[in-house]
Amino acid sequence: MGKPRSALEMLTAGRTPSATSKQLDDQSPTPSSSDTDAADTAPRRLVDVTTSGLDVETSSSQEAKLTSSSSPPATSGLDVKSPIYQRQTVYLTPDLRKWLKETAKAMPVDGLSASDVVRLALNELRRHVGEGTMELVSALTTQAHQEASTMAGRRNRGLPPTT
Repeated sequence: MGKPRSALEMLTAGRTPSATSKQLDDQSPTPSSSDTDAADTAPRRLVDVTTSGLDVETSSSQEAKLTSSSSPPATSGLDVKSPIYQRQTVYLTPDLRKWLKETAKAMPVDGLSASDVVRLALNELRRHVGEGTMELVSALTTQAHQEASTMAGRRNRGLPPTT
């Protein structure tokens, strides 16, 4: 059958050490003497290829571009940073997930995605709750009890009290 391999050995198989890789000795568990040979006791290094090819633009390089430009910056000297999207994991019912994927795929305009659909839905929900046209806790409680009849995960998580 062959020599048993540790998870670290499987992860590093076929990789060559590089100057940019990080030493992982402090993260790897200490192997017992039965798990290693004398050749396996040398420190191991993993190659970090996740950032290769990415251009990191620092504020100083951005300033250099702005000062070398012939036109003045639109912010007139203010250091304004635009917000970035943030990732959020949510759980959907199978029919909502299917609808979201189909809706996003069927968009007649390039550049619109499922994330755009979700952001629109959340903005509309926030508007309705803010205007008082929807009572959020009541609506969520009703939905949770309806989903409990078909979604095992909802039952296992527990249900809010009925209002």
